[in-house]
Amino acid sequence: MHAPAARSTSSRTVCVPFLTRMCFNQPISGFFAASSYAIAYLAYRKLGIRTAIAIAYFGLMETLQFFQYYVVARPEDNYSKCSDPNNQFLTVVGLLHICFQPYFTSLSSSEFRKYDIKVRYQKDLVTKITLFGGFWLFSRYLFTVLYPDNPDMRPRSTEACPNYEWIVDGYDPWLQRDTPNLPGHSCTFIPDSATKHLAWSSPMYQATYFVPGASLHTFLMFVPGLFCGEWLGMLVLFLTGPLLAMFLTASLHEQAAVWCYFSIMQCFLLVLLPPVVDCTIPKKLIYPGTLGEPTLEYELVESHSNGHANGHANGHSNGKKKN
Repeated sequence: MHAPAARSTSSRTVCVPFLTRMCFNQPISGFFAASSYAIAYLAYRKLGIRTAIAIAYFGLMETLQFFQYYVVARPEDNYSKCSDPNNQFLTVVGLLHICFQPYFTSLSSSEFRKYDIKVRYQKDLVTKITLFGGFWLFSRYLFTVLYPDNPDMRPRSTEACPNYEWIVDGYDPWLQRDTPNLPGHSCTFIPDSATKHLAWSSPMYQATYFVPGASLHTFLMFVPGLFCGEWLGMLVLFLTGPLLAMFLTASLHEQAAVWCYFSIMQCFLLVLLPPVVDCTIPKKLIYPGTLGEPTLEYELVESHSNGHANGHANGHSNGKKKN
């Protein structure tokens, strides 16, 4: 099985020269890495340890990208660095980071769980789901290590329908070019695009009922926030994240790294902008029943010993019985 010949195509995106020259390079990645830790400290003082940990985690990605520039595969050397074990290892580390980004995103928006039992229950559930989802998403790479050549899971390639699974041959459908990674190995490289930021290509097992696709990341990143009422935050995150990355680069494999680049700016906005959610803790929390269930009412018991409302609650069914 062989890869199709590379086909030239015009770029789908007009890149701003300022972004090409100044933003997407090693010094700027280093600057954003250092800035993220300063932002994390401000978040710790202003919003608490959970948000600080989340911001520091996204700063680790820029730190990773800073070091990836030392071993990145470039077109000038015919992408020979794709065979470098250091390049391959750092690419896998980047993939692992991406898989758990939804988990740390949920931490960054959990400041208001302190004294609100409803938010705490929601965030605890989201935390468990995103943590499991991160391991599940990363398993798609692990399957390529455990089963590097499983003919049962490899779609048959034909001239009319070539096989572009990364486990066999990497391919960028946006640029309509093969990726330079060795089949079965990960690689960080500079793509043939106008922006020329870092791009990642990693072997991925065929998505099945038991093996998730890349869309699981989208679900974990945005859907829990929508159901928790964080509509504006999720909208801003989507517009300044994956949508902006799609606009800036015509390389599919470059978009993830570009989004990680702008995540530091998203963290900066998270700390500086005042919250737009209602922080008022309700004195009574009512859970309406469905399908014959009784309505549950919880009353908040206040303690003035520390000036805060503690999370003690009395449960009532329809205001009549204690649970």
